Amino acid sequence: NQNIQIFERPISSFVFEENYQGVQGQVFFDNLSIGANAYFWDFDNGDSSYLDEPTTNYDEDGTYDIMLVAYNNKNCADTSYFEYEVILKGLYIPNAFAPLSPNPDVRLFKPKGYNLKEYRIQVFSAWGELVWSSTEIDGDGRPIESWDGRFEGQLLPQGAYIWKAKAVFRDNSIWEGSDIGDGNTKNYGSVTLIH
Repeated sequence: NQNIQIFERPISSFVFEENYQGVQGQVFFDNLSIGANAYFWDFDNGDSSYLDEPTTNYDEDGTYDIMLVAYNNKNCADTSYFEYEVILKGLYIPNAFAPLSPNPDVRLFKPKGYNLKEYRIQVFSAWGELVWSSTEIDGDGRPIESWDGRFEGQLLPQGAYIWKAKAVFRDNSIWEGSDIGDGNTKNYGSVTLIH
């Protein structure tokens, strides 16, 4: 007979917060492990960490296998896993454009977005007349069409025009809108046409 000493094994566990500090794709991990004092994280995005509660960034859509190995002071270990699916999404509406500019980057009013499933944007004159609209998106869920500042073939006068947009992303979440400068998100705003 021989006496042996058994040491308690740690328990590896964690939860996470998506879009941490308002940054899309940034994830904060809250370590809930019990009886551990050292950790190894593998985020499956080329990044790893030995911190207690780390943060990492995901820059591409995909499914990632997150692993946490928790160790105690006797070098006993326990491992937990989580399959994390990332869908990066967004819709951004410009606030000015100049159709006559020699710079091609500012000639058109073109919303930017990705992972859209449904999308509609409308632009109205100051008198409420619809002057342009689009619902076209490509296979990656990005808006295709742009507005050149013309209505019925004629360049419209310089000034502010009102846009209104609606969108649904591929994960069925609804676009809440953009911050138009007052700290609140709205699905409408203004764009300035500059000559």
